[in-house]
Amino acid sequence: MVRKVALEKHFGTSDPDIVEQPREHFTERTRPPHRRQPLDVQGERLRLMDEAGIELVVLSLLAPGIQGLPQRAQALDWARRTNDVAARHVELRPDRFAAFAALPLQDPEAAATELRRR
Repeated sequence: MVRKVALEKHFGTSDPDIVEQPREHFTERTRPPHRRQPLDVQGERLRLMDEAGIELVVLSLLAPGIQGLPQRAQALDWARRTNDVAARHVELRPDRFAAFAALPLQDPEAAATELRRR
């Protein structure tokens, strides 16, 4: 049997410091479905994976991502926090999720450290 793996499936975070405020004017209840799915990894995403016969999804951070941040300290902070969110999804369902790390490439040494952190 051929195993289906979906690469670079986006996830987001509700962390108020990280969410892009001007675009995030919806509440959890009123956010349209296409904007909810990246936040609902353990619920709706799993249901859709099952419907499509996808066994494993490799999560990646929703755009614009860490690379769009000009300040090194902020990029590292956000990378750590979003990687923690991704790691929690993987820890909850290691049979269904893997994740690409979000790396603060503004600081190559910090990016290498973050890549090895988890």
